[in-house]
Amino acid sequence: MTLPSSVDDAAVTAKFDKGVLTITMPKKPGTAPAERKIAIEK
Repeated sequence: MTLPSSVDDAAVTAKFDKGVLTITMPKKPGTAPAERKIAIEK
C-alpha cells in the first residue's frame, strides 16, 4: 500500500480487536489539517 506523502510512515500503527482492524496514520508535523464532515447513517 502506498501512503500519501503527508503521512508520517514511521508512526503508522495497526490494531486488531474483536474483529475490527483500526489503522492510525498520523500526519507529518507542519501538515495543514484537513477538515471534512462524514455522514453517519442511522
